[in-house]
Amino acid sequence: MKPDLKKLREKLDKIDEEIIRDISLRMKVVHQIASVKALHGIKIKDKKREQELFEHIAETARVYHLSSLFAEKVFSIILQESYREQKEFLRFYSNKKENPNGKR
Repeated sequence: MKPDLKKLREKLDKIDEEIIRDISLRMKVVHQIASVKALHGIKIKDKKREQELFEHIAETARVYHLSSLFAEKVFSIILQESYREQKEFLRFYSNKKENPNGKR
């Protein structure tokens, strides 16, 4: 029985790596979105989009027989990090515009 447990844990490790990889890919798209928002003066938070996202997450969770509450909690954390990353990007972008040569 122990070898089966080892194989299952290895399988979980691979799934965990995929989750981290996918979150990393998501954050790259978040950076692209922050760039578009910076160019067009769009606010970071969009309550309508956030509502649409959570509705989609809840529906997707149901399709995969996962607790929608759990999925929403996970995505709440991901969304908070997305906002933090966008704020950081926009702060960097504004500093670059104010000081294009990096001078203070």
